Amino acid sequence: MTKEQHARARWLLKRSSTACRIWLLGTVAGCLTSGWGCAPTGGPLLPEGASRLASVRGELAGQLRTSPGFEFEFDLEDVLGQPLRKRDFRGRVLLVDIWGTWCPPCRQEIPTFVALHERYGPQGLAIVGLNQERGTAEAGAQTVRAFRKSQGIPYPCGLLTRPMLAQVPDFVGFPTTLLFDRKGNLRLRFDGYHEPAVLQGAVEALLAESLKSTAMEPASTFTRDAAMPGGGIRKRDD
Repeated sequence: MTKEQHARARWLLKRSSTACRIWLLGTVAGCLTSGWGCAPTGGPLLPEGASRLASVRGELAGQLRTSPGFEFEFDLEDVLGQPLRKRDFRGRVLLVDIWGTWCPPCRQEIPTFVALHERYGPQGLAIVGLNQERGTAEAGAQTVRAFRKSQGIPYPCGLLTRPMLAQVPDFVGFPTTLLFDRKGNLRLRFDGYHEPAVLQGAVEALLAESLKSTAMEPASTFTRDAAMPGGGIRKRDD
């Protein structure tokens, strides 16, 4: 391991909470054995209707009947300078990923979100990334643009603000995933990394549920030309 790799590992451990240091040690070790900056990994999506997805939907049934109990709104420009507003996604199931490019478990989930967008976008799923990044807003936007291009992220991302984050009660760290039904109601909240089957099962459950009561709005409003991506990590303040 090089001096630079040692330094990066120490930096990550200092930034993380005690609760997730064990998780980080395993993640960092895996990255360092193959060279720092390893690509995000994520399992492929399961076939629709797979028994594991049925099991997940059964496990989530109780949570779906009880809303997490808070409002979450956003109205900003994405990193490409386009309007990014929650109200524009009404009529679609919306997944909001609160994350950062600096966060290993966040990066690990990105391939799953890309696959979900590709498979379920035509069925009414929209995904938005809200990033907390280092430095100025301009530097953060540039970081996200470069990461989106390198990982083929097709959905919009914008920079998270403190007022937006303050809407999430008892926020514990990154990633945090919020899922809204077609009426804009928050239905599920996932703190930390979750396996692809859980995220896929949640999306399928909301798509199936929403189709019974809410007509889908045209997808053209929500399609953007984007550049070609448990334990969580504690919130960064820089």
